[in-house]
Amino acid sequence: MLAFSLWLVLPNWQDIKGSYFSDLATFRSAEGKIVSSSTYTSTGNRKTYYHYSIEYEYIVNGKIYRSDEITFNHNYSIDQQFAQTYISKYPVGKNVTVHYDPHDPSFSVLELEKNGDSALDLFFLAISTLVFVLSCAYLLIIKVFFHKKSSYPATT
Repeated sequence: MLAFSLWLVLPNWQDIKGSYFSDLATFRSAEGKIVSSSTYTSTGNRKTYYHYSIEYEYIVNGKIYRSDEITFNHNYSIDQQFAQTYISKYPVGKNVTVHYDPHDPSFSVLELEKNGDSALDLFFLAISTLVFVLSCAYLLIIKVFFHKKSSYPATT
């Protein structure tokens, strides 16, 4: 159950953090450049999903950072035009404005808007937290109430 809760949260952590736990008003801007831009497909539930994969680099306080966060939403859709729109908008070599967290410059995004299925991400975060808490409680109860004491006598 612990693994399941982590499986739900970790792949979406950047989206969740950006949508619910970051003060976007405090984000700073830096100039960046698109270093890779492509599309790919995946299949699941008898559907084809169209993804974009875009990476950019930027410099903050003399340190080079690299990220692939374009928005705080998923990078895929069942609509092929979705991925192609992002690839057209962010071709390799394009100069871009990168928005980053001044407390953690490695956390960045190109588009600050909160939109899309962030509510769904929050739902999965809540379910994952509940599963995690219940799993910990279960393990604690098992350890406290059902832990067998050693039947070997103490040696002196």
